Amino acid sequence: MKSYNHKVIKGSAVRGDQLRLPRAKSIYNSISVANDCDLVGCRKQANGSEVILFTIRRIGVPDEPAYDIHDTEEVAVICDKKDVMMPEVYALRKDFPVALPHSNAKEFLRPVSLCISDVPFLDIRHQFSAFDFIGYIRRWFLLNSMNKLHEADRPIEVFFAARMTCELKLDSKRHCNYALLTHKTKTSYTVEYVEKNKASHFIIGICLDSVVTRNFASLPETVADLASLKYANGVELHHAILNQYLSAVSNDNNLPLLVLLYVEQKKEGHPTENRIDLFVIKFEQQIKSLKSKLKRLSKDSFDKWFRSLKIDILFTFPQPLISLNRDSNRITHNVDKIAFIGTGTLGSNIVDNILREGFCEKAVLIDYDIYFPHNTARHILPIKSTMEYKATAMKNYLEGINNQKIDVLLEDFFSLNTHQKEMAFSDASIIVDASTSVAVERSLAHENRQGKSRNCTIFLSPKGTDLVLLFEDSEAKNRLDLLEMSYLRAVLVTSSLSFHLDMSDMVRTNDFSCRSESSVINYDNVKMLSAIASQQIKRHASCDDAFVGIWHVDEAESTVTKTAPAVQTWETFEVNTIHVLLAKDLKEEILSIVQLKGDCETGGCLLGCYDKDRKYIYVIYQIYEPKDSKCYPCSFVRGCDGLTDSIDIIRLKSGNQVRYLGEWHSHPNGSFSPSITDKEQFKAMSGQLGREDVPFVQMIYANNSIYVNAII
Repeated sequence: MKSYNHKVIKGSAVRGDQLRLPRAKSIYNSISVANDCDLVGCRKQANGSEVILFTIRRIGVPDEPAYDIHDTEEVAVICDKKDVMMPEVYALRKDFPVALPHSNAKEFLRPVSLCISDVPFLDIRHQFSAFDFIGYIRRWFLLNSMNKLHEADRPIEVFFAARMTCELKLDSKRHCNYALLTHKTKTSYTVEYVEKNKASHFIIGICLDSVVTRNFASLPETVADLASLKYANGVELHHAILNQYLSAVSNDNNLPLLVLLYVEQKKEGHPTENRIDLFVIKFEQQIKSLKSKLKRLSKDSFDKWFRSLKIDILFTFPQPLISLNRDSNRITHNVDKIAFIGTGTLGSNIVDNILREGFCEKAVLIDYDIYFPHNTARHILPIKSTMEYKATAMKNYLEGINNQKIDVLLEDFFSLNTHQKEMAFSDASIIVDASTSVAVERSLAHENRQGKSRNCTIFLSPKGTDLVLLFEDSEAKNRLDLLEMSYLRAVLVTSSLSFHLDMSDMVRTNDFSCRSESSVINYDNVKMLSAIASQQIKRHASCDDAFVGIWHVDEAESTVTKTAPAVQTWETFEVNTIHVLLAKDLKEEILSIVQLKGDCETGGCLLGCYDKDRKYIYVIYQIYEPKDSKCYPCSFVRGCDGLTDSIDIIRLKSGNQVRYLGEWHSHPNGSFSPSITDKEQFKAMSGQLGREDVPFVQMIYANNSIYVNAII
């Protein structure tokens, strides 16, 4: 081995037994006993690192290697005192080829740094073997000599290595030759087109001819290192840069130069596989004197000077892009537009998830509420957005995703005029109601049927431990109000949901309004459940069926359980202008009771919900005959024992939504038509309840037929 004096491996010569670093000692010992390794010497560096110099013989290089790798190679290994990274490996041969696959970009060309493992050192340190380490070095030389260090199906690698990165904020509608390069960190920049008076650099763009991938990333240090690259018609890249700069720059320009370089690589033998990269070539010095030098110097002298100019390569990242976000999140199905009603605790998190994932091209945010300081405990918005409109702040928060359009309506849902409704909903694929308002949900179900939008409602239980999602079918046969009733029936008949709508033990009142009470809920639950909500919205957007889902967080175990109640079908009875809807499961339940009772009449109380504005009565539950009821073949007298308590329990379990609606009884041996007694009962009870301004429903079951009478 020659006496190499590369700065990176310099140090004081020491004997092997004088090495003090455990990692260096183990590698030294393995080299000493290896049959195909010859130890050359050891060095100790001023910073405490230790260097081992040796040769590897009989590598097994083929007679005609793909790269100029010899069967015997000279190597240096540097072990760092901190021992937190893989020992560095350098190929020392003076003419060793640079920029081979899996070689590291350094600020110097030689010695060539070898990347012998792509596994982080700290992940394998606990089982590091010096013997295996030497094997990795041998493997690197052997496989590179056969051009097999890359797998056959390995993606094309980046064309240039780079020590710095850059985000491009280039607006295609505002193309010019002036750019502002902003230093963000030690190794990162942003660059954007600006007016001349705001520019820090003069920028030109160049597109290389397509190249066949070289399977390695070079790191140009000077303009001369670009000479092998070709522009259109075989013009060398450094000449193309010079020519384009001279044709575009004005005489009074004194700005340094940036070159935006477009590179397309193709894989040999795979014409359809390609990789496109954008790089920024940054000149380290101003070249304002370029024109004067061109006049003063001879052609050869000028060319020599220009080729010697130092450059930096910046690896570029595009601005956030909706299609890139979509690909990054494996979104294979997306929609054109979603309208979001409500951007509060749950709504803001869902908006954030769905838009970051690129699921919709356009979003409309409808909310008139302000982001108050107390909201910061459980809202996606940053603290600095307090006292702003939530919807506007959300738009600003997500601003910058290219091709993502966000519109804002700072209105209460019921204050929207015809034009605003048309703008928000007419071409929406989905309308997401996160308002936690029954009134909004009912309006979406009945009046707001614009276009082919599918409505869904999402809300949290009072304690914030449960998420509820109601999603209409594609033909809107199961409207939101009907799905709400399916959900409420499930709450009443499912034992695991008995405490689903219990109020939180803690309620917070905000200072600015006696009405501004809110349950104290855990933001961890919000984050978990909002992620489920956005995921399920995307899932059911691609299905045609209606859906009702409830997810519950077990805070002690951090687990989530799902309940998917049946979506009810409904039998509708028209009584004058009143629509009485009977849940199918309840109808079957009552019919089975009637059949079991045989020849005796039976009955009970009907419970459910009603909508006086739209004249809808939803019958979803019944309380079977109390213990003191009297049943006869031709009459039934419903008792009262425990009935008040039972109705109160139902009301509380349903969050005060399900109320007493009326009575049902059977006619097992006669017509379903009401008897004189039935008519008198209806007149008396409907009159009494009418004076209380509540509805009354009477149902009679006979011979599998149902008679219904109602007031509202």
